[in-house]
Amino acid sequence: AGHYIGDFAFLNANHFQPMRQLLKITSIFTLALVFSAGMAFAQQNEADVEQNGDDNLTEVNQNGFSNFSTVSQTGQDGTALIKQTGNNNTADGYFQGVDDAGEDNYARLRQIGNNNDVVTYFSGATEENEVFVDQGVSGNGSYGSLVNVTFKGEYSIADIDQRGRSHTTEIYSRGEGNDIDVRQIGQNNTVDRDGDGNGSNGIDIFNGNHNTIDMLQDGAGNTAFAEIDGGNFNTVDVTQKGNGHTAEVTMGSGASGNTATINQSN
Repeated sequence: AGHYIGDFAFLNANHFQPMRQLLKITSIFTLALVFSAGMAFAQQNEADVEQNGDDNLTEVNQNGFSNFSTVSQTGQDGTALIKQTGNNNTADGYFQGVDDAGEDNYARLRQIGNNNDVVTYFSGATEENEVFVDQGVSGNGSYGSLVNVTFKGEYSIADIDQRGRSHTTEIYSRGEGNDIDVRQIGQNNTVDRDGDGNGSNGIDIFNGNHNTIDMLQDGAGNTAFAEIDGGNFNTVDVTQKGNGHTAEVTMGSGASGNTATINQSN
């Protein structure tokens, strides 16, 4: 069964240990006090949370326009939840590993509206981290939003879901075994992926028109998979450097005028 806090759902029960329950309540209560004075304006609010140590939890909910949220966590087993509803909002999450301990951090960022930005950065001795981003998941979607994800570690997961038009996803991953999953549904969307490491996966799925996929993988045993379903004038460019790579590009039924370019070299 899933676990719920506010509007956020969690599928992995390992993120919920008894010791951290008190930390969750403390974090949420503190944020509630911070926001109580600013929510009446619903515009240009700013939340800046910094946590050090293990088993930290932060939950931020913002409604309105031009809001800014930054969560910084140093340690492992941290959880950051950010939900923003409105336009021109920004959500940033920074996770730093210390003394070879930066594992199992979890970030979920959800934005409903237009021209919103998400930036997440995992650095230090990090591995097995997860980030989930949803943009424009309500109604007919949204437009003009940006996702930027950076992984510097191993065996981490990024799951990006954008619905609407003119969205951009930028992902940089350095390390082994990282798994990237991007889904864009709409028009004029773009994915730019740059990976450096072994055994990493890249998955980009489009449903729409005038979309662009640009993927670079450097290392050994990497897999690039791109699927475009039901759209026109799409472009896929895959470059893989190293040994034992696999690249697969699929153009769905009804697609026309598409271009796929795959370059593989040792």
